[in-house]
Amino acid sequence: MLEALTSFFSQAPQDGLYEMRKKAWEKFLTLGLPEKRDAFQYVSLHRLSVEMTCSDSVKEGFVEQIPEASRHSYFVFVNGSLRLDLSDVTALPESVVVSDLHSAMRTYGTLLHNRFQKSLQEESNPFVYLNLALHTSGLFLYVPPGVEIEVPVHCLFVTSGVSAPRLQLFVGKGSILSLVTTTLSLGEGLCNVVTDIQLDDGARCTTQTEALALQGSHFHALRATLKRNATLKTLSLIDQGDLFRFDALVSLLGEGAEAEMRGLWQLDEKSEAHVHIVMDHGAPHTRSLQKFKGLLEGFSRSSFEGKILVRQIAQKTEAYQLNQNLVLGEHAQAYSKPNLEIFADDVKASHGTTVSQLDPAALFYLKTRGLEEKIARSLLVDAFCHEMRQS
Repeated sequence: MLEALTSFFSQAPQDGLYEMRKKAWEKFLTLGLPEKRDAFQYVSLHRLSVEMTCSDSVKEGFVEQIPEASRHSYFVFVNGSLRLDLSDVTALPESVVVSDLHSAMRTYGTLLHNRFQKSLQEESNPFVYLNLALHTSGLFLYVPPGVEIEVPVHCLFVTSGVSAPRLQLFVGKGSILSLVTTTLSLGEGLCNVVTDIQLDDGARCTTQTEALALQGSHFHALRATLKRNATLKTLSLIDQGDLFRFDALVSLLGEGAEAEMRGLWQLDEKSEAHVHIVMDHGAPHTRSLQKFKGLLEGFSRSSFEGKILVRQIAQKTEAYQLNQNLVLGEHAQAYSKPNLEIFADDVKASHGTTVSQLDPAALFYLKTRGLEEKIARSLLVDAFCHEMRQS
C-alpha cells in the first residue's frame, strides 16, 4: 500500500503547494500507517491494503445526487480534484471568494500558510497528513464579515480509487455558512476527506456529512477553530457502506464559543463506522455537546471515542457527551469510550454511554396493543433514530 501511495505522491503537480505537500508527505512517512491501537484499534485497516489497488471509471450524471433544493449552489470534486466547470456558485453572494487552493495561495497565501503550518505542527492523524500531501485541487471558500449565505453550500465527492478532497473554509465575523457534503463512491478504494474551518468572532457554521451505502474506505477529518462567540453545529449520517471513519478536532479558543456534534450510523452486514472526537475547551464560558447514536445489525461493527478536554483557563465550561447504541444483530459489535480530561475547577461536564437491545417491556406493550412483532420492532427502532434524523 505504501508503494501505491508513493506512486500517487510522485504525480503531485509542481505548483505553489508542492513544498507544503512534500512536508506533509514526510510527516506521513514519519508517523506511518496506524497500527491496531489507540484511535484506530477497532478499525479494519486490512481492508485498505486490499482496496488501494482497485479503481473504476468516473461516470456521468452524478450531479443528480445533489438535492434539487441546493443544486444552484454546489461544488463537484472528481477523484479529489475540484471541478469548477461542473460546479455552480451563481447563488452565492458576490462578496464570497471561491477558488481552488492553488489560485488562492496567490492572494490569500498568508491565511492558508498559517492553517497549513498549524496542521503540520499539531496533527497526530496520519491520514490528515496524507490528505495534505495527495490533494491536487482543493476548495478555498472565504465568507467576508457580515455575510449570510441563505442556501446551503453542497459539496459532492465523486470518487474511485484513491482521492483526497480538501476544503479550506474561512467564515468572517458575524457571517453564516451552511455546508453539506455527500460522497458518491463508484468503486472500492480510499476517499480521504479533510474539512478545515476557521470561524471568526460571532460566526456560525453548520455542516452535514452524508455517507450513504459507500464502497471502499472513507475517512473524513474535521478540523475547526472557533473564536469568541462562534458557533459550530455538525451532523453525521452514516448508512451502510464498507468502512467509514469520522475524526474531529474542535478547538474552542474564544470566550462564549459553542460546538454541537451529533451523528447517527445505521449498519448491517459487515459495515463499519468509527467516530473519534476531541473537543478542546481553551477559553472560559465555552459550551459543547457530543451526541451520537448507532444502530447495528448483521456482522456490523462500530466504535465511538469522544474526548472532552477542558484546559485550566476554561472556567465556567459546560461540556456534555453521550453515545447510545442499539445492537440488533447477534454478531454485531459496538465499542464506546467516553473520556473527560478536566484541568479547571469550575466546570459542568458529563459523559455516558449505553449499549443495549430493544426493551422487552416496550416491545411487549406494543404487542398487547395489537401490533405484530415486526411492526413493533420497527416502531421502536424508528423512535431510537428519530431524534438524529430530525436534527
